Amino acid sequence: MTAHQNAGTLPDVRADRAPLHGGRRRPAVRRIARGVLFVAQAVSLGCYAQLYRRILAALGARIRFRLAADVTLATG
Repeated sequence: MTAHQNAGTLPDVRADRAPLHGGRRRPAVRRIARGVLFVAQAVSLGCYAQLYRRILAALGARIRFRLAADVTLATG
């Protein structure tokens, strides 16, 4: 680059920021996101277990929710 092009460049933007902590800027946001994903997975498991119970009930078999949840977890 020529001297003229260098004169117009901006300084490093990160120079005035605090250093990153282990590569993460917002650990609280990450914890919240993990919590939301955990709840979403639990809701999904419950929905699949209920669907499994309803299908078996339509065929005449009655099973406990716990057994349906265990089967759903084992097949995932």
